[in-house]
Amino acid sequence: MEYIYLLFNEHIPNLVKFGFSTRNPRDRAAELSAPTGVPGRWDVLHYWEVEDGRGVEQAVFQSLSEFRLSNQEFFRLAPEEAVRLISERIRQIGTNPTEKAKIEAEKRRQTESLEERRRFARIRELEQMIENVGGEIARRQQSIRNNIESGEKTGMAIAFVGALVVLAASFSSINSEKGFMPAAICSAFFAIVSFPILYILILGFEKSKHHEKLEAIEKQVCAEMGIASIHDLERRISNLRYYHKECDY
Repeated sequence: MEYIYLLFNEHIPNLVKFGFSTRNPRDRAAELSAPTGVPGRWDVLHYWEVEDGRGVEQAVFQSLSEFRLSNQEFFRLAPEEAVRLISERIRQIGTNPTEKAKIEAEKRRQTESLEERRRFARIRELEQMIENVGGEIARRQQSIRNNIESGEKTGMAIAFVGALVVLAASFSSINSEKGFMPAAICSAFFAIVSFPILYILILGFEKSKHHEKLEAIEKQVCAEMGIASIHDLERRISNLRYYHKECDY
């Protein structure tokens, strides 16, 4: 057992000595009163039995720093006020603040560890949800995407036929005016240029025709799954990973 003590000297008003000892505080008071240069003597005003004297002492010094005398073991306080303030502080921190701090630190570590496990579990849950939603959207959109793919092939054939038409028309027109060779060169050039242009136009039309249907399916699946969108799930995961919270910043 250790002791936290307050000593007072009737010849030095409003000044108390504070410290800790592993011995009886009265012995400490007698030691301080022994030197002949000290007016009067130091008497025990109050003492507290504690488990961690050094820890309590430092905690009290920190909380009552405004009353401390130049980093010494003295407070400029009336004796009764000093007893009241120190008793109040010891009630707050306990008699073993070092051990208490360790316990609180361990509790915080366990709480943070639990929160971390919950955070990663939530990330996995959201990732699984994205996989499920994405899979269902792909399944329902498959027939439309098959139509788009078929339309792309048809569009390529139409563009090829269109390029042949351009080739024939331009060759016929130029041949009558410029002759065979210029007509062959120019008509081949026009056909080569017209093919990708026609294909892009046909492909764009084909995709735009099905775009609204694809979007409608995606929105329907998301609504059935109770989410706003896949992008919203991805945003939540990003916030959990980088901000540790499932909200906007």
